[in-house]
Amino acid sequence: DDAWPDARACRVRLSLAGLDAGCDAFLGADDWPWDFGEEVALAVAKGGAVHARCGLSRADERRALAELERRRANLGFRDDEADASARRFVANRRCALARAADDA
Repeated sequence: DDAWPDARACRVRLSLAGLDAGCDAFLGADDWPWDFGEEVALAVAKGGAVHARCGLSRADERRALAELERRRANLGFRDDEADASARRFVANRRCALARAADDA
């Protein structure tokens, strides 16, 4: 249960690798040892505090946010108000990444 931004980013990268390998075909959302939605939301929110070796590329960040949207998963926060705030942040970040991709 490591809450360091580097650890969160690494868990997101591991999740994406697992999804690429097809693990979602036999692992349910509750079978992962961490909450994917919470990890994505907090890794993206704390992206500026992540060391370069652990950080998510913009492409990985977009993929993780898209997977979160596809699942429409609860972000894992116990407090509904915190969950709503994280959902707004995730939605705003997806828009910002989309605009950056359009500008590139």
